[in-house]
Amino acid sequence: MIKTCHKKYLAARCKERGYNLADVMDCVMKQDGEQWTIDTEHPSYPKAKHGQETKSPSIIKKATKWIAAIAKWKHAGNPNRTDEEVSSLVKICKNCEYYSPKGACRVCGCTISNGEWAVLNKARMATETCPKGKWPVKKNDDEDEFVNEEEVENMNKIDIMYPLGSGSKWNDNELRYSLRSMHLHFPNLGRVWIVGEKPDWLVNVSHIPHTDTHMHNKDANLMDKIKLVCSHDISSVFWRASDDQILLRSPKDGEMVARYSSDLASKSADWWDGSNKKWKNRLRRTYCHLVDKGRTTYNYDCHIPQPYYKDNVLAVLKKVNYTKDVGYTTNTLLLNRIRVKGLHIKNKKLTVQSPINDVDKIVRMAEGKLWLGYNDSGLNKQLMEFIQTMFPNPCPYEVEYAQL
Repeated sequence: MIKTCHKKYLAARCKERGYNLADVMDCVMKQDGEQWTIDTEHPSYPKAKHGQETKSPSIIKKATKWIAAIAKWKHAGNPNRTDEEVSSLVKICKNCEYYSPKGACRVCGCTISNGEWAVLNKARMATETCPKGKWPVKKNDDEDEFVNEEEVENMNKIDIMYPLGSGSKWNDNELRYSLRSMHLHFPNLGRVWIVGEKPDWLVNVSHIPHTDTHMHNKDANLMDKIKLVCSHDISSVFWRASDDQILLRSPKDGEMVARYSSDLASKSADWWDGSNKKWKNRLRRTYCHLVDKGRTTYNYDCHIPQPYYKDNVLAVLKKVNYTKDVGYTTNTLLLNRIRVKGLHIKNKKLTVQSPINDVDKIVRMAEGKLWLGYNDSGLNKQLMEFIQTMFPNPCPYEVEYAQL
């Protein structure tokens, strides 16, 4: 690793680890006054010597990390490494300069052994990794999941899929206005697929009837419908939308890509324990699953349409038991598993999850945004008026269109 720091940093490392500064100067790549550029992987860099004391985490920090590790392991389904895998990791640790003769890591403070009890042995818990990156990353046999993003560049038409249930607050006008927005602004729009219920006014779509069967797992119902549509002749790359999502304007070049709201690895314990606990439990389980699979951990469940790669998504859905326990969150599971290259959502979306009683305020908030996403709590008369004003004309997916 190359790092630029004050020369005092290197002097302090030498003093801490029993080196003379003059003997390690070969690791200094550049000197700019008192700011030095150092190669910490250079053989002459003052690394900790085997068995050398390194300040271990405090008891409180070790306890906090242990509790977090146990929670992560349990949410992932208590996955354990095999005896062979554990022995390999213990061998790496015993040859590490940070290994303590007491059988613990001096960096994280965790116990490392061949023991069978995962709760007392970091090497046994399959969700745990080395803080110094010395444990090998688990190889994947999931090549059939990984996307070829050049594929979308060669497509003339891209389909959109809506999983649709019952219980609309607005008499299915959520879908009506979402379709109007897509017809007006979605580039290279192909066919529209509806999986589930079908309103009487809906025409010119490909409809696949389906009844939800998972009463306490909304995402499992979504993934059932996605799996079903992938077995039909939907385009090889398609967008999965919800009826309460609106495309507010025509996108600029490069805007129509997968979007995430954050990296789940950066979330604090307070965030995980905050509001919307049921959904966050599902999201946490998804996060742990992705860590175990060696994938990125971006939160793609930010309530906008997302691009799906048909064959790759289907490969994931055939492998993952998404109906078990609390399940997984759909976009975060699938888009990280297939290794989509997403971008941060930044200021691309207006989210309305509570009533805004001023139409002019909604207009101002929506200015420049690409997407509008709302829920039943945010859908009031003022938001309805804003949406109706934005998209007043019927589109080819409405029976009224033919009557014009």
